[in-house]
Amino acid sequence: MLSFNDADVLPPALRVAMERVRDGADWMPARQLEETLRSELGDGWRSQLVSFEPIPIASASIGQVHRAVLEDGRTVAIKVQYPGVADSIRSDLWSMKQLIYYTGLVPPGLFLDRILEVAQRELLQECDYVNEATATRRFKRLMAPYPEFAVPAVVQSLSSQRVLTTEWMEGLSIDRAAKGTMTSAERDRVGSRLLWLSLTELFTFRFMQTDPNWSNFLYAPRTRQLSLIDFGACQSYDPQFVDSYLRLVMACAEGASGAPGAREAILHHSHELGFLTGKEGRTMLDAQYDAAVLVGSPFARDAQPFDFGKQDISKRIAKDVATMIKERLTPPREEIYTLHRRLNGCFQLAARVGARIDAREILLSVHGAHQWHVDAPVESGAA
Repeated sequence: MLSFNDADVLPPALRVAMERVRDGADWMPARQLEETLRSELGDGWRSQLVSFEPIPIASASIGQVHRAVLEDGRTVAIKVQYPGVADSIRSDLWSMKQLIYYTGLVPPGLFLDRILEVAQRELLQECDYVNEATATRRFKRLMAPYPEFAVPAVVQSLSSQRVLTTEWMEGLSIDRAAKGTMTSAERDRVGSRLLWLSLTELFTFRFMQTDPNWSNFLYAPRTRQLSLIDFGACQSYDPQFVDSYLRLVMACAEGASGAPGAREAILHHSHELGFLTGKEGRTMLDAQYDAAVLVGSPFARDAQPFDFGKQDISKRIAKDVATMIKERLTPPREEIYTLHRRLNGCFQLAARVGARIDAREILLSVHGAHQWHVDAPVESGAA
């Protein structure tokens, strides 16, 4: 999370260290790599390939990726999971919990147990490459009507519980592409499509890829296409939750626009979604409202197009977050952790790209097309 958060949050030396964590890790020894591929895919796995590059082109905390070419000529990415990584996740999170409790660094209002419970569940989900293959195929179907996006096909014959092979997707990670020669108009277009994608995944698909790592979004300068990769962390949302959350987002946008009644709407929907219990004091309620308005500021009526490259929401919201951690009486519901990680990541991606986006128009278009759950009252929408 720290490796792709707002750069201003971290001291320069720590930011460099975190970028190294994101960009690479140690490789498996050749013998271990061969044993893993043979145990997962069978002795004849190489017979399906014309070539296989033994040196990984990427490595991270769960696995490493190798480039290969199939017999039919397609270039593919073969992701190989480190042996024993699932067991190490459980052990590492337990050790982290003991260390943090021992040092007393975390206030009770952070509800660390819930954070680690959700983190462990998601990290173990990312270790299940069969689940990731299913999510990848689902996203490929969902994105088929939108040619500006591409999702790789899964090569089933070279995939298993700990090995996943997909089509090779060309392009640069978003943060690296943004450092190139992208025009301002192209920056705005890319940022707009990324914001549209996040809102569409949540409110239309009700199925979201929740890891906003820069490297999961690739930009091809020649075709101007955005490729989406790595679907290990995905979450489905029930219709009632999505309806309530859309109402909250609209209330935040109206609060940022200075609309009357926005405070009552924000606090009502915050209670409905479990952010509040109804027993909070004025300090907590003020912090909840102020933070909600800040988050809604990109969608404010008089702020369009919103310049994400110049926004400082993460800095301005820090005081409210500190108050909420101190004053809140209940942890957020489970869906919120990964959802807010993706939405925060979307803002950070748009900031890295330096995009100016008519964010309100995108929100209103998604809101207008939303299919409301039959048991929920239909909202008329913002003016």
